[in-house]
Amino acid sequence: MPIWRLDPIHPDDHHWRASTYTGPLSVRAADEIKARELAASAFRIGAETSAAKDVPRPPWLFPWLVTCTRIEDSEFEEAGPDTILDLETPSKRPF
Repeated sequence: MPIWRLDPIHPDDHHWRASTYTGPLSVRAADEIKARELAASAFRIGAETSAAKDVPRPPWLFPWLVTCTRIEDSEFEEAGPDTILDLETPSKRPF
């Protein structure tokens, strides 16, 4: 299975309130959609909303908030189940 690198962007977006982790990560998954869904599921939390903004959703699902790039020469084994392989030091939460 391919290895994917997910890198957060736009850390000031209110959707980051719906994630317990805000740093880069590596994921083994069949495709980009599965990689994003795995990250969203692993770090999802409920977040309060205000009348001025829509309900925060896991940012891992949105291409404008997280890039997702296939890594061809990875240090990780491609054989195995869908899983999160590596987390970097979490960045500061934007709120």
